[in-house]
Amino acid sequence: MMDQRVEPREAAAGVTPAKPKSRIILLVTLLNVVLMGGLLYKIFGESLSSSNEGVTLALINYTAGPMLDVTFEYPGGKLAMPKIGVREQVGHSVSNIADFDATLRFKDEQGHVYKETVPVRAYNGLLLLLAVQPILETSVIKTAEGKEETVVKASPDKVFVVKSYQKPGLNK
Repeated sequence: MMDQRVEPREAAAGVTPAKPKSRIILLVTLLNVVLMGGLLYKIFGESLSSSNEGVTLALINYTAGPMLDVTFEYPGGKLAMPKIGVREQVGHSVSNIADFDATLRFKDEQGHVYKETVPVRAYNGLLLLLAVQPILETSVIKTAEGKEETVVKASPDKVFVVKSYQKPGLNK
């Protein structure tokens, strides 16, 4: 019979086989590097990867009727649309601009013209919500019986623009 013996192979010249402990240490080190990279990106990466100039905004109509012939003017551009219905919103992105003053103009169904200047600050990555709300005023009217009554109604020439910022995707 033939003698079958397996002889150990000689290691390649100058290369020693890796020990299990050194592989674990290498794996843990690589995992730490990946985790630290992710953490640093979360902290600093968003501000490094995108410019701080510009803003995404949502113009929301909270008035009693539709906003007609709407224009939103800002340095270097203009958003114009024929109508924003009640409780409707329109999104728009303004880029290559930091802080600015915008002018909102529109008419209501009775033909009253509204013009408001809105200071806008571009916070990195936040959505700017511009909620257009009526300003309520009191006025005195006479009833059919001749009595004077105080009533509250929307101002025919002023609105209030409420600014707020939110992280995109929060209302999903």
